Amino acid sequence: MFQMENPLMRMLTKIGNFILVSFYWLLTCIPVVTIIPACAALFHTVTKVIRQDGEGVTADFFSAFRHALHPGVLLSLITAGGSLLLYTCVDFGYQMMRQNAVGTAYFSVGCILAYAWTATVFYLAPALSRFEGGVLDILRIAFYLPFRNFFSVLLQMILLAVMIFVVDFYPVLLLIVPALYVDLTCSGVEKALQRLVALSGAKEPEKQTDAEPEREQCLEFGGLSALEQAANMNDSEE
Repeated sequence: MFQMENPLMRMLTKIGNFILVSFYWLLTCIPVVTIIPACAALFHTVTKVIRQDGEGVTADFFSAFRHALHPGVLLSLITAGGSLLLYTCVDFGYQMMRQNAVGTAYFSVGCILAYAWTATVFYLAPALSRFEGGVLDILRIAFYLPFRNFFSVLLQMILLAVMIFVVDFYPVLLLIVPALYVDLTCSGVEKALQRLVALSGAKEPEKQTDAEPEREQCLEFGGLSALEQAANMNDSEE
């Protein structure tokens, strides 16, 4: 009954890993400017470790977090600044639309831009966890991906809103909800990432068994940088 291959033991192990990685995510989000690299590490650990063999959660999480830290901090600052700016614009448009048609148009455009920005932010962490490149390269990929997967992003937003609502009533669930959310949504995100890799002509590396850096295993795709992959992707579509 207590063999590790037992379905009950596998389920309990997965739940335990969810709690562990969610705790690590909360811990690494405390500085605020590290939220994006924390989300990238969370996505990597759930998709590449917990959903596969489930071993090495701690080492993989902090390895992925460390490698995503430098561009991730800049992306976190850009995300905060862009979100604040858009919120201000949408709120201003909402106040103005009560007065004239121009205000209504301004508010409508603001809502469209806010959705586009939110969708881009949703893909920042997966893109950062999977591709190498500068901040602008990651932003370009994150901007491209959601508009190829409109309904998937919409469902992710709805699910996130539901989970935030639930956590608001039961805060203790925050110890498992972050990993659970990634587990429920990563299939669609993974398909989008794989399509991008296929269009770019790159290939994911074979899983390695030696002690090579985790960044090489998960972020190198045929030796192409994020910018080269995005450029090849556009050429393939044309």
